[in-house]
Amino acid sequence: MKRRTLKSLQWAIGSAPDKRGQARAFYGLGVFHDNNSREAMAIPNYQKAIRLGLGKNREAMARAWLASSFFKTGRPKQALRECERAAKIVKSASLRKFISGLEKRIRRKGCQLNLLDEA
Repeated sequence: MKRRTLKSLQWAIGSAPDKRGQARAFYGLGVFHDNNSREAMAIPNYQKAIRLGLGKNREAMARAWLASSFFKTGRPKQALRECERAAKIVKSASLRKFISGLEKRIRRKGCQLNLLDEA
């Protein structure tokens, strides 16, 4: 498998033939930052990918990873909102299970820290 670098991912954004290609490239850059513990840098890339238009399955994944990044950067309300959005469009059983577990962790941790209005 080809190793993805920051430079190659940025190049992919600039050389994408259309919005869908750009969306996939921004998604890839978000995943790259996320996998390297730079969740705050991943967030705007996921958001841009979603705005540009991903297929439903990839959008559900992007929203799940966006929720996780929001959670890890101390924004549980935004994380829950993205979990809800992802759950509405997800088709994959394994991703649905991940989203459900993530939502439970966010609610549990958010309530422990008094970061959520709801229980």
